Amino acid sequence: RSQDRWRRATIALAVTALGAVLVGMSAPPAKRLDAEVIRVLDSRGKTRMILAADENGPAVALLDEHGRLRANLGVAREGPSLDLLDEKETPRAQLTVDQNSEPHLGFTDAKGGLVTLHP
Repeated sequence: RSQDRWRRATIALAVTALGAVLVGMSAPPAKRLDAEVIRVLDSRGKTRMILAADENGPAVALLDEHGRLRANLGVAREGPSLDLLDEKETPRAQLTVDQNSEPHLGFTDAKGGLVTLHP
């Protein structure tokens, strides 16, 4: 009798758990996600993208397969910017718009020399 009660209790628990899973699967997807930081991982579990917002403004960072920062898009108080970095995480190209709505485009050569272009 004791085994029968345990068997029935186990079956009841399994049916309840299955019902909860099915109810959860049938629920509509969330229409909103609130977070300060979101990490997007690849199939191997490595971080490949970071979306964040703090007192400096929102930013999206893109990382390569080795976890190195390769591109960064952000909006700061001074204005928006896009940075492209090499495999050593050294900025090589930058596009910004300053607080006066003036665009700036800058490049850094292999020797570290800065060349800045703007209208």
